[in-house]
This record gives sequence, structure tokens and C-alpha cells, in this order.
Amino acid sequence: MGSGRPHEQGKKKTEEELTLEAEQLIAAQKTAELKAQGNIEEAEKVARLAEASPRRAQILDEPEKERETPHTKTAKTKEGQEHPEEMDERELLKQAEAREKERKSHDDSEKKQTKSERVTKKAAPKKVSRSVRYLERIALVDRAKRYSVPEALELVKKTSYANFDPTVEVHIRVKTKGKKGSEEAQRGVVHLPHGTGKTPRVALASVELIEKVSTTKRADFDILISTPELMPALAKVAKILGPIGKMPNPKYGTVTQNPDELKKEIEAGRREWRADSGNNIHFPIGKLSFGEKKLTENLAAALAAVPVTKIASATLSATMGPGIPLEIKTK
Repeated sequence: MGSGRPHEQGKKKTEEELTLEAEQLIAAQKTAELKAQGNIEEAEKVARLAEASPRRAQILDEPEKERETPHTKTAKTKEGQEHPEEMDERELLKQAEAREKERKSHDDSEKKQTKSERVTKKAAPKKVSRSVRYLERIALVDRAKRYSVPEALELVKKTSYANFDPTVEVHIRVKTKGKKGSEEAQRGVVHLPHGTGKTPRVALASVELIEKVSTTKRADFDILISTPELMPALAKVAKILGPIGKMPNPKYGTVTQNPDELKKEIEAGRREWRADSGNNIHFPIGKLSFGEKKLTENLAAALAAVPVTKIASATLSATMGPGIPLEIKTK
């Protein structure tokens, strides 16, 4: 009757060799798991670490005659030397697993440190580069001062550096808190007495127009006006017009029983406005070539469209030029 473990043929393995085999077995299992998960890079790293193990190199380079075997240990013990307790394979596996756990913990800490360094680099603010012409113009503006309308318009002319006739815009920052702390939607309509210098393309909804948009997937107009009766038919092209902001909407006044009259008003200077996600309203009030009188009247109409109690601040600027803080009169 043999023992429960098959008899090993040839020479018996040393403790170092058994430890090495245990480490290689764990490394092979870890490599297989990583490859199965698709993490090829980490699997190759584990394999390289196993191959480059100092213990493995020491055992392979050691002359066979210098290796200590259980037989030589027994002989030395008989000569009176101390005989250490033999460690079974389970103990060797436990030690190898502990070393592997320590290595993994070290790798995780290195990854966390690298990730933290990357986040720190990303969080660093980027420097905004400005042209020499912009820096020269903004030096003329006192950012701590609030300019009257005549002063602001004069500065707009001095600080504009465009090679074309730029558009003059007023940017109004509105307050968002309404009654009981609720946020109110900021939108409305403004009538500019002198227009913006650009006539928008206004179209009236019809069955023929709906079919054309449905077929070509294009909207060759800036504003579409519809009657309430045609709104169900417009549902056919809602996915085309909606994302580009050209779908008629009763909230914006583009659904009416008098589309022809509304078209004339829009072409004459009627504009819809709405605060963006940053609580800002952007009004184009005309071209710089309009002159001070027309720009002043258009600016007054734009400022009057927003209740003064909701205005936090306002800035006037040209298409290519710095912003000029405006003085807002409460009365």
C-alpha cells in the first residue's frame, strides 16, 4: 500500500524550489484571470515580474552541489547542527499569496497617486490668450466704472477693431430668484424701432412647405409662423425643426391667427428674447454704422423689455471689442 501522495521520482526538491513553484503557480493563475478579463497589459506585467523574481534567479544560478536538500539537512542534524522545521506546501502557498497581496497593494497605491497627479494637472486653470489689438482696446475701459449710454456708445466706437461693420450688442444678466425662492423663466418680445440691420427670413407654414421640409430635411428660413390649425400637420417635421429652434411655439408668439401681420412686425424689428443657461440675455441692437441716435433708441427699447428689478448688470460691446459696463437707472 502506498501513501496518499504519489512518490516523487528522482531527487527531492528544496524548500526554495517549492516556494518558487508556488509563486509561479500563483503568477500563472493571476495572468490567466487577467487575460480572461481582457486586461492584457496587466497580465504581461505580472508575467514579467514572475520571470524577473530575484528568488528565481538565485535558485537557477546556484550550483547544484551547493543546494541544500532534506538529505543534507538530515546529515547536518546528525552532526549536531540545528534542524529547522520543514514547511509543507500549504505554508509555502500562504507565504507566496501574502507576497502577491503586498505587491498588488503597492501597485494600487501607485495607480492612485498617478491618477491624483493627473487630476491636479487637469484642474489647473488655462491661460486665456488675447490679441495685442484687444489688449490695447480694453486698456481704454475702466472696469470698475459704470458708463452712461452716450459714454458707452462712444467707447464702443473707439474699442472696436473689426475690419467690417460690426454688430453692437447689449448683454443683460438677469436675476433668477422670484417669489418664495422659485426660479422664473426669463423670456419676452422686444420691438426695435430701427431693426438690427439684418432682415430675418420669415416663412409662413403651409402644407407645401411641410412636405418640402420633410423631403429635403432642410429649413431655408430663420423664423416659421403658423396658424393653430396647421400645428398638428407640423408634427411631421417637429424632429427636424425642433432641434434647430425653428418650430413654431405659442410661447414665443409664432403661432397666431394673423401670420401675415406678425411677419411684417418681425421684418420691421420685432425680436424674441430668452435668458440662456447662464442667466444672460443677448440683444443685437444694430450695426455700428447706424449712428448714435438709432443705437440709443434701439438700446432703450432693449433695456425696457426687461423689468429693471430683474437686471443684475448690463454690458455693451461690438462684435470684436471688449465689454463696456453700463449704468442702469432704477427709475
